[in-house]
Amino acid sequence: MVLQENQTEIELSNEANQRDSVMELLRLLQEQHPDARCQLEYDNPLQLMIAAILTAQSTERKVNQITPLLFSRYETAAEFAAASRQDLEKLIRPTGFYRQKARYIQGACEIL
Repeated sequence: MVLQENQTEIELSNEANQRDSVMELLRLLQEQHPDARCQLEYDNPLQLMIAAILTAQSTERKVNQITPLLFSRYETAAEFAAASRQDLEKLIRPTGFYRQKARYIQGACEIL
């Protein structure tokens, strides 16, 4: 597979070359979009993962409205995994598809 960006070709042909190719692609993206940043509000990788799950079929604005309460109630992956499914669903309902998202959140947190 070849990715083209402003006459720059990045060959993704083998595993040894893939890391360098990805790093070059990230460099190009950062060069072209230096001020790009995630609009989700989070304090740690766990919160980012959960917020990212919640953004499916929703908006960052809506997710940012509900996550302060969600993250104050559950602070660790173990707490999310052990949470009552009904309580979790109630908190994330405004983001839509809340039953499936609750399953995904708890499943991911069980793995962690």
